[in-house]
Amino acid sequence: MAGDYDIALISETYVGSGDQVKSVIGIETYQFFTGSRVKACILAKPGCGSILGLSQFSTSNFCVIKLTTGNRNVYIASIYVEPGRDELATLDKLDVFLKDTGDVHKIVRGDLNGWHPI
Repeated sequence: MAGDYDIALISETYVGSGDQVKSVIGIETYQFFTGSRVKACILAKPGCGSILGLSQFSTSNFCVIKLTTGNRNVYIASIYVEPGRDELATLDKLDVFLKDTGDVHKIVRGDLNGWHPI
C-alpha cells in the first residue's frame, strides 16, 4: 500500500486458496472470518489513529472498524453483498450498524452488487 492514503476499504478480496486475506508486513489487516471466505476487509497503515475492529457488527462480508484521531471517532465499514442470495444477512447487518451507531460520523464503501434482487 504505497501512496498518500492511510486506509483501504476492499470488497471481493483476494484470498488465494485460503479463506482469509494474508497479512502484509507494515499494514494492519482487519477482517472477520465467520465460517465463509472473507469478501470484505480494511487495510490500514500504522499511525493513522487508534483503530478498533468491531466484531459485533462484522462478518466475512462486512468489516467495521472505529477510527479515533484526537477526540473524533469515525466508523468505517467495507461491505460485500452477494449477487444472488444474502446468506450472511449483510444488508440486515448494515441496517443494524447504521441504526446502532446513530449520529456518529461514518464511511461506508462496498460492492452492493446490482444483480442482487433487493
